[in-house]
Amino acid sequence: MFSRIYFVLVALSMLSPINKLYSKRLCIEHGFMPDYRFLVRANMIKHPYITMSSFSITAVVTFAALIRVFERPYYAFMFDLPMYDFD
Repeated sequence: MFSRIYFVLVALSMLSPINKLYSKRLCIEHGFMPDYRFLVRANMIKHPYITMSSFSITAVVTFAALIRVFERPYYAFMFDLPMYDFD
């Protein structure tokens, strides 16, 4: 699931206007490569609320999924819920 999210983010970053050939040429002329960090910094300057909102939503969804995965055995043990037995 997380690899799909990663590929969607990479695809969106490739389609961003900051990642065009003219922008890349300007960055290379000034001595650095336009990578993902450059894209994030440029988006933070241009669209701070959208960038921070998307980072916050992504973090909440990721941590919620991790908590659900790792706390499931604890609740099953404490409340005698049936786990997945394939016997």
